[in-house]
Amino acid sequence: SRVRNTHPFAHLNLIWCPAHLGIEGNEEADTAAKEAADPDADPEADPPPILTSLASIRQRIKAKLKAASLTPTPPTDSKRVAATNALPTLRRLRDHYDPPGTRRALAALPRPEASAIAQLRAGHSPLLTFLYRIGTVGSPNCELCGSPETTEHFLLLCRRYRGIRKALIKELERLKIPRRTQNILTNPLAYQPLATYIRLSYRFYRARHLRQNPTQHGQPRRQQAPKKPPRQPKTS
Repeated sequence: SRVRNTHPFAHLNLIWCPAHLGIEGNEEADTAAKEAADPDADPEADPPPILTSLASIRQRIKAKLKAASLTPTPPTDSKRVAATNALPTLRRLRDHYDPPGTRRALAALPRPEASAIAQLRAGHSPLLTFLYRIGTVGSPNCELCGSPETTEHFLLLCRRYRGIRKALIKELERLKIPRRTQNILTNPLAYQPLATYIRLSYRFYRARHLRQNPTQHGQPRRQQAPKKPPRQPKTS
């Protein structure tokens, strides 16, 4: 009645669709579903064969590989024994160069600064020593100082960043972190002042990025010259 009142000129046709009743295939499917849902069924009985898709096969293989990687394998030869004996040493190295809180400290930083710190830690940064090693530039030396532009040179020695380095050194002294490259790159407490130092140095940013965002990292915009007033027509 509500539909008739809302749409008085509408014509409704009711079409009844039969379910599985009387259809052989649907009857078999209904019977199989009831047998599978029967709580009194034998749990050890072999289930009927089920067609498996390629995606489910890949998923099962990945699950088995993951479970196998998490399961310790007993050593069967000298190489496995040596690897097992090296695990404590590897853990000590990991705890030394990647102490607890490293990932959390990097995740709290802006992505450009976190990426720059990760590059410095890995030794694959856009500093000239690395670029020279991979054949990108013709010289590894700093353009200002003439010394090789290593990570230590960039962080602690280069005269170009002497002004902004004072704030970094002051913060390291407050945090009681030794003024050494290894300590700066492996101590999560140093990452925040180090990120500020990297951001103010503009060393890790492309010139195109700075031109597009001149105020994002503290670089002032270029002052535009005032427009000249339009010429007034001469009057006779």
